[in-house]
Amino acid sequence: MLHPYSVNISTANLDVAQEWYGHVLGFQMVYRKEHSAMSLEIAFMKQGDFRIELIQFDNSSAGTSYPDAPRHASIRGITHFSLRVMDLLVELDRLRGLNIQAVWGPTTFEDLRMSVAFIRDPDGNLIKLVEAQ
Repeated sequence: MLHPYSVNISTANLDVAQEWYGHVLGFQMVYRKEHSAMSLEIAFMKQGDFRIELIQFDNSSAGTSYPDAPRHASIRGITHFSLRVMDLLVELDRLRGLNIQAVWGPTTFEDLRMSVAFIRDPDGNLIKLVEAQ
């Protein structure tokens, strides 16, 4: 049986990403290490059983730029990851207080019994916030 474990996010600035995921989304630092032989530094952060691997390579380049939701999924590949929230409107209000605006939503899908909104991290990666109903 498989269980969700982690997502790897390449970043231009590990310090900025680590601060953002910690301060904005509440992830806790687990481990951080520089690997000079591979020209990278990596930080593992977790929230509950879910981990984020933040990695910064020397001289990395920007990847695919995804449009805002829902068109982001028109480009094949992994387009976002999702985090469950207890109350989407309360969470969006908290994020607005941190100058983070939703790039799409909130939108309710009655047939799926969920409300969703999308935000972007400092590198422009999309994160879907989901309130299951």
